Amino acid sequence: LGGSHEKFYSDSEYWRDWMGDIQLGEDMRFSYERELTAYRKLRDLQGVRIPRMFGTVQYDISHSLERIHPMVDTVNGLVIEYVGGVTMEDLQVGVNISKEDAYAGSQYMLQTIRELHLREVLHNDIRCVNVMYRQEDRTRPVLIDFGIAKAIANDTTSAAQELSTASN
Repeated sequence: LGGSHEKFYSDSEYWRDWMGDIQLGEDMRFSYERELTAYRKLRDLQGVRIPRMFGTVQYDISHSLERIHPMVDTVNGLVIEYVGGVTMEDLQVGVNISKEDAYAGSQYMLQTIRELHLREVLHNDIRCVNVMYRQEDRTRPVLIDFGIAKAIANDTTSAAQELSTASN
């Protein structure tokens, strides 16, 4: 096709496309900041109850010398431990996990969630697909995906309100 994109898009289409990119960039930045905050507050749980965070990276995706917008020129990311295994959703009691291991894993995950709350972090996306069982240990699952986690206030009144709101 070659040539200028101006032949194919109107000004309003360019605007919508550009604003969509900006919104995506803002969403990614917001998710990155929430996840980074959660991992920092949960440092002592890393590598055991949640994946270990090794650090952060920034990738420049701009392919020209002219910068478009800071939101879309770079992508921030976290370097996180790969947790090999299966999700809770993929397990069937009595088929690929024993009843005893399923019970122990469930209790362990409930305690993990309590530990997050004690450290003033709400995960906000507790689902079976975000609970990973390592191949070598089916009794101590790992909670993953902190992209929409939220740090809660230090005072107990605000924390209780946050927990109450999150459970509704």
